[in-house]
Amino acid sequence: MRIAVAKETRDGESRVAMVPELVEKLTGLGYDVLVEPGAGDGAEFFDDDYEAVGATVAADAVATADVVVSVAPLDPERVRELREGTTTISFLPVNQSHDLVADLRDGAVTSFAMELVPRISRAQSMDALSSQALVAGYRCAIVAAGMLRRFFPLNMTAAGTVQPAEVVVLGAGVAGLQAIATAKRLGAVVRAYDVRAAAAEEIRSMGAKSIDLELETLEGSGGYAREMTEDRAARQRELLTPYIAAADALITTAAVPGREAPMLVTREMVEQMKPGSVVVDLAAESGGNVEGSAPGEIVRIGHAQVWGGANVPAQMPVPASRLYAQNVVNLVTLMTATGEDVEPGQFAPDFEDEIVQGACVTHEGRILHKPTREAIDGPDPEPEPEPEPEPAPVAEVGAAAAGAAVTYDAPADPVEPAPAPMPTLMSDDPETAPLEPNEEPQSYLDEPEFEPEQEWAAETGADGPVPLAEEADEAPAPRMPPPPPPPHAAAPPAAEAVPELESEPEPAPVAAPEEEPEDATPEVASEAAPAEAPATESEPVAEPETVAVPEAQPEAEPEAEADAAPEADAAPVTEPQETAGAEEAEGDDSESEHTDPSPDAPAVPQQPDDSVSDPAQTELQLDLPLNPEADQS
Repeated sequence: MRIAVAKETRDGESRVAMVPELVEKLTGLGYDVLVEPGAGDGAEFFDDDYEAVGATVAADAVATADVVVSVAPLDPERVRELREGTTTISFLPVNQSHDLVADLRDGAVTSFAMELVPRISRAQSMDALSSQALVAGYRCAIVAAGMLRRFFPLNMTAAGTVQPAEVVVLGAGVAGLQAIATAKRLGAVVRAYDVRAAAAEEIRSMGAKSIDLELETLEGSGGYAREMTEDRAARQRELLTPYIAAADALITTAAVPGREAPMLVTREMVEQMKPGSVVVDLAAESGGNVEGSAPGEIVRIGHAQVWGGANVPAQMPVPASRLYAQNVVNLVTLMTATGEDVEPGQFAPDFEDEIVQGACVTHEGRILHKPTREAIDGPDPEPEPEPEPEPAPVAEVGAAAAGAAVTYDAPADPVEPAPAPMPTLMSDDPETAPLEPNEEPQSYLDEPEFEPEQEWAAETGADGPVPLAEEADEAPAPRMPPPPPPPHAAAPPAAEAVPELESEPEPAPVAAPEEEPEDATPEVASEAAPAEAPATESEPVAEPETVAVPEAQPEAEPEAEADAAPEADAAPVTEPQETAGAEEAEGDDSESEHTDPSPDAPAVPQQPDDSVSDPAQTELQLDLPLNPEADQS
């Protein structure tokens, strides 16, 4: 591919886009370099110099090239001569060149603007704005020193001491910092101000004094300052007036590419400067920082001379051309395809790259730079909202991923989960045994309510539900069914006897000597009471606590048996009599069992006080054969 170096046609432009010493870098990438005759004459680079390094000087270099590099953008006439698909690399002020951008779009020319290169670390070597601002900042300090009719540095001689010049710099960007450094090297006392917070430290690093106006900072994007309001600008001008009035030279460098320069100094502020003062306005071409300045002219305001800059980097074309050419080479290198299978010299910009995408203005008949596109073609139409996709069924998605045909049926109504089954007690009863793996559990809601007769049958071994007493750690003796309460009074619960049992520190063995048959437990006596006792006498059993513990009443009266007998008459059963018969054989040895218990004899459980509260264990103590004589009867 061929890269052409165009000759600059803009008035006052003396720079060139490529210098002979960098041509070898392009040829080393595989490009053929063509140079228009006289392209480098303004920067003192002649045609022989280009030919000596391998470039070709040709009059039709631009018309036959694939890539055209220049400093200023090509004229519209030359743009129309370009072949379709040609690429141009140059400065391109898109806000002031709408007609030229339209011509580039209509000619299907791919154009890159050097001032649109993103200001990121990876693109610093391609930042042409910074490289040219460096030249302009130096030039401003030199112009101020040349126009000022006094010394910049301090001079101490035998004839006396000459005080240094006072220089104020507004704007501490690349150009402003270079102006500060140059003025400081020349010996002047320099003060500077910038609206960005980070600039104060940079100013001090150059040896100057930072002016602090105690105003809010204005940080913008890309390292530039944010646009200020009119009130903020008026207050800033008011606070800067005394500094400017005391200065011998004022240099203003505040500018933002593509926008009008802010007005920092009014005419009234310049009129307060000392006679012979100098004002250098670097931003005169974009509106000027000083009121009344004109680009390329020297204007007198009050006692000061105001110099308006116009294409200041071109006033030093040799260093400016070298720096700009290096920026171009770095950008071309970025857009050159590399790899083992790629032929040398393949210009292939990657439009997904941040730098390439940011610097591109037109490509393949379209304007890619959005602000320029909206300024020329109008705002972009709002995209139509995309319809929300219907959620695909899970089965369909899985089948589609497998490459199979999908059929989808509407889901049925959700089925409420069945209630969890109640935990089953461990028991030998087949009806209450744990469920088999394939056995369907029965909900506790479907279980029938058991009558006292059914519960008693289960306790005696008959078919029926598991007795609740099996929940305890030790299996208790069969329980007596609770007697039905009388119609006119409610029977007290068996647990009411617990408080008195808890009062005993250690329950003693419940034993009754044979010679004292009257010391019998009322509940056991009630089991042997005659069945024909009248049921109406069951009311006195309303105070079981008076007879629940034998230790509380060791000398119980015989009437206690008669008082407690109606309790058993209320619900006669047959099993206690069978049990009594089995216990009769043990009646003779009851005294020895309780006085000297053996491992084989049933012993009364000894529990601490806090365990007496279990009703099942209380019944266990009261159901033991404590009265052998009553059992024999």
